[in-house]
Amino acid sequence: MSRPDETDGFEPLHVVHAIHDAWPLQGIAGYGGRPHAFERRFDEERDDYAPDYELWPIDEETVQWALEQSAIFVRWREAFDARRTRMETFPALPEERLRYEELEALLVNRLNRPAGAGTFRALPQFKDLDLGARMTGQVRWTPLSPSPGSD
Repeated sequence: MSRPDETDGFEPLHVVHAIHDAWPLQGIAGYGGRPHAFERRFDEERDDYAPDYELWPIDEETVQWALEQSAIFVRWREAFDARRTRMETFPALPEERLRYEELEALLVNRLNRPAGAGTFRALPQFKDLDLGARMTGQVRWTPLSPSPGSD
């Protein structure tokens, strides 16, 4: 992984799990050179998404599983766009469905936001954001609350 100071503070956007209005809602990105899950906060008073996100650290194994699952989805999306499969097969080609579901079961608890300690809020600045089939880009986070280990 690249160090934040080598790219003007921008780090990789590893995986985007959900989008809304052309913005990532949930996913995995670098922060401080380490992988973090992120989720955009919903502002109940405004009845809309807030501009900031909650982040929490995750381990490399979780990142690898998420990348594998994302690659399965990308192959499905490319086949769907080329009309080689139908919507009924979403989100994985039939031959990869079992592995996709295995990965989903592994990831479901690993990517849940931890209660209490360990999370922090930050504003993102996205660069080279492509939310097509591959969902790639970079992000620079500006913390709004202290991040764990930032004494």
